[in-house]
Amino acid sequence: MKTYRNYFHFTNKEKLSITATIPILSILIMNGMVNKYSNVNAQKDVTNNTLVVSCSATTQAISDEVTASMGVETTNTSAQSALSSNSNFMNKILEALKAAGVQENETSTAIFSISPYYNYSSNTNQRRLIGFAVSNSLQIKNSNIENILKWIDVAVSAGANNVSNIYFSV
Repeated sequence: MKTYRNYFHFTNKEKLSITATIPILSILIMNGMVNKYSNVNAQKDVTNNTLVVSCSATTQAISDEVTASMGVETTNTSAQSALSSNSNFMNKILEALKAAGVQENETSTAIFSISPYYNYSSNTNQRRLIGFAVSNSLQIKNSNIENILKWIDVAVSAGANNVSNIYFSV
């Protein structure tokens, strides 16, 4: 018996210390992890007591109002000429729409801009002013949605070259 103890004690001393150290270190590491992440567990418990509801719904309805933009873009060598030409077209468009049943209080200016046009020369790396563009659009908002196609045709026939932003709503 004495030899067995001596053999175990002296020969396997290194194995014994490693075998005993691993479980002790494991316990210490796990204890440190529990302490470090205890706030996370507390937050997790709080979120487990929270009721989260998510839902969605859809409905279908028939549109009873239409909004549309239509207008003219004109260009010319001078700003005054481009503006004059644009004003003539817009007046014709407004007159035609009124004749088609659009009331004055159903129209408003949507966009108006005057912008220069340049020609860029790659040989000289310079730009040269060649003219101006005037863009003018009016917006029609009406509850008579059956007439929108007629009004687009009337506006295009009167000179509109831009029809956009057609929205149907309830």
